[in-house]
Amino acid sequence: MNQPPILNAFNPDRLKKKAQWGLPLLLLLTLMSVGTSAYYLWRKSNTIDDSTHVQYTNALQQAQVLEARLNQNLLLQVNNLLSESSAIAADVAALNQIHSELEQLPTYLDAGTQARLTQLRQTYQQTWQQKQALIQPARTQPDALKTLLNLPTAAQNADLVTAYEQAYLQELRRTQAYEIGFYTLSVVSLVSAVLGLLYIQRQMRLRLRQNESKFRNIFDNSQVGIFRIRLEDGMILDANQRMLETLGYDSADELINVKRSTDLYLDPKDRPRALNLLKVQGCIQNFETQFRRKDGSVFWGLFSARFNLEDDCIDGVMTDISDRKQVEEALRASEAEMRALIAAMPDTIIVYDREGRCLDIAPTSPTDQLVKPAKDQLNFTVYEALPLEQATIHHRYIQAALDTQKTVTLEYCLAIAGQERWFTASVSPLSGHTVLWVARDITTRTVTEKALQASETTKLGQTPVPTPTSALTAVA
Repeated sequence: MNQPPILNAFNPDRLKKKAQWGLPLLLLLTLMSVGTSAYYLWRKSNTIDDSTHVQYTNALQQAQVLEARLNQNLLLQVNNLLSESSAIAADVAALNQIHSELEQLPTYLDAGTQARLTQLRQTYQQTWQQKQALIQPARTQPDALKTLLNLPTAAQNADLVTAYEQAYLQELRRTQAYEIGFYTLSVVSLVSAVLGLLYIQRQMRLRLRQNESKFRNIFDNSQVGIFRIRLEDGMILDANQRMLETLGYDSADELINVKRSTDLYLDPKDRPRALNLLKVQGCIQNFETQFRRKDGSVFWGLFSARFNLEDDCIDGVMTDISDRKQVEEALRASEAEMRALIAAMPDTIIVYDREGRCLDIAPTSPTDQLVKPAKDQLNFTVYEALPLEQATIHHRYIQAALDTQKTVTLEYCLAIAGQERWFTASVSPLSGHTVLWVARDITTRTVTEKALQASETTKLGQTPVPTPTSALTAVA
């Protein structure tokens, strides 16, 4: 028989469920309320900034000292006992600086107190401005000096000091009251925190048990090998399925609590080296070494690990990088072959940007084919390294290669070490703003061609036409 809705409210199961959540919620609300109140009281008890107070008090006291010294120096100068006026000017400048600092009242004072202090400070500052205006006339006019000395700046400064000290003491008493309230509420807050932590701890234990199976599932199905090794002797305490597959084992019983990490390293020296890194750094990141599988085959592994001091073990992850190592080895072989080819080339290889700036010179470039040493050309433009005419031609071909994104070729002549040297160059775009300049010395060929041309011309009875040194040819 269904119960009336009003009786469902008193259902024991529902009341029990509400009680389970009601007490923790009440504790949480109490903790938040008490904590908020305690935080408010703590903030109020720490509103006074001692450094600001000391700075403001020192400024007031320094103003009194400076004004007394200023009056004394004025009397000495009027009586011809002080010849230099620099001391008076220095005191005036210092007092102006102090008045500027006094405008910034301490922020821990309430609005009413700040208003009273502001009124006193403004009166004091106005009197000081009057006094400052009389300093120059007072040096020659006795009446002005008398009026200056009678201005109540000292009394107004004392009134400001007294008012500020009273306001400070009032604020200090207020903060002390807040401090007492803070410590009282702190006890209540501590009790609430303990109760709350006990409840949270209980809930965490429940969640831990609930999530153990979930994390174990993540551990077993991870796409990287995960392992745990005993620090003392290297015994493998745990390993996931991917780790078993990487090492070539069919089941965990063949590996866990049976094999040690020392059985897996191809080079026995690698484990002590890894342990030393762990001791120094506390962890290992991307440690590469070779391991041995169950069937004896060797593979490259990349692992990271850290100390687990609570369980006196080492936790880590590992992945098989044999394929990557093969690719790297092939790449190194290709790079070595390329370096050998470049080293065998008798060409000068230079990288320029669009502005004609030399970004790099291949170390294999013959030094006798450079107008200047490589160190004097790097990061310099062609206009700084070459004669103007040749620099302009270089720059034009660099821009042509970049604009067309095609290789252009040219022949040109340079004066190197007092000799005329001929080159043929290809300028190829590397990117949208850099080109590769590859130049080959063709001086011997050019001289031979010139000699042959001169010989043929002589045979025909014609006058040889000299070839201009700036002759260029280009092929897109």
